[in-house]
Amino acid sequence: MYPNLNAEMGRLFMSGLALANLTGIPYSTLSPKLAGRTPLKLSEAIAIKRALKVDIPLETLFEEKEGDFGAETGGME
Repeated sequence: MYPNLNAEMGRLFMSGLALANLTGIPYSTLSPKLAGRTPLKLSEAIAIKRALKVDIPLETLFEEKEGDFGAETGGME
């Protein structure tokens, strides 16, 4: 869903569960958001960026592949 986010998580060897623990977002909430099944809130995106400690703009970190959920609206609420 978010290839740049997935790449950063991979570089850090970070699982979705670990990211959930670092952000305080329940895994049951975070998992469908990262898969594009539910919208991602701006506050959640910021929490994820802070947890990853990356110097990448939100727009880049959460850039969606063409044809993914929310592409027309940006995917965030």
